[in-house]
Amino acid sequence: MPALRAAIVGAGLIGMDLFHRIREVDDIEVAMIIGRSRTRRLGQLGEQGYAVSYRGLVEELDDGADFDVIFDATDARTHPGHWERARTTRSLMVDLTPSHVGVPVVPVVNIDHVRHSMNISMVSCAGQASIPILAKLVAHLAPGYVEVTATAASSSFGPGTRRNANEFIESTRDAILELTGSPSAKFMASVSPARPAPDFRLSVSLADCGRQVPDADLESLVQSVQDGVRRYSPGYSARLTCNTPEVVTVDVAVQAVAATLPSHAGNLEIINGAAVQVARLHGRSSGQRQGQPGALMTA
Repeated sequence: MPALRAAIVGAGLIGMDLFHRIREVDDIEVAMIIGRSRTRRLGQLGEQGYAVSYRGLVEELDDGADFDVIFDATDARTHPGHWERARTTRSLMVDLTPSHVGVPVVPVVNIDHVRHSMNISMVSCAGQASIPILAKLVAHLAPGYVEVTATAASSSFGPGTRRNANEFIESTRDAILELTGSPSAKFMASVSPARPAPDFRLSVSLADCGRQVPDADLESLVQSVQDGVRRYSPGYSARLTCNTPEVVTVDVAVQAVAATLPSHAGNLEIINGAAVQVARLHGRSSGQRQGQPGALMTA
């Protein structure tokens, strides 16, 4: 099966990590990197022979550019316009902004949704890290309320993410409710300027649980989630830290293992790892529908 032709829209922290990440896989190739201005970074990629555009996705599509998958790493306010134009093409849109437009997908929770939508929302880095644990534990504990707090290093947050702070919080909370089945949820996030930069960490708590589960059983559930997420985010770890009749808490940490990222940028690692996983599975699923070899993998 030929490699998917991918466009990366946005040349910030997320877009550039995606570029390097895609170069490491055989079934996706970078067909174009699309930025907003003539940055040195894009100029260097152009000198290396990569197709680079400074005009924007809509203009490239209007001029006949053709992609199998478009990774939108711009911001929540720009994405709706990108999707409005891209929906008339055959391209899968993988939205890495918190725009709340596409179908939210977390690979270990609902990867089959990739079969049924052409606009896949990666929710947020915090959603990708917390929803796998919550989906598993909510099913077993039946809580009345869940709460997630996330902390990331300020150096791992680009200007687009900072502009989208409200959308980031809202889309994460809404995806938690939609994908875990919890009746109520609260999500809080903080950006730390501390030095040395802290790893990406989350505290995931469930309260008012309708059922109690022994420590050993909960630890086994947490381990199974950790193993699943590590297939595309190897630096992911989760640990049960509290199991009482009042509250169950799991601490999650994500370290970046990509050579192009500092270890504390686990927020970039997990959302980009999940995005590439989604695109690859879409490609394999499309190959099946066309009678080509290759099976849809599940995590």
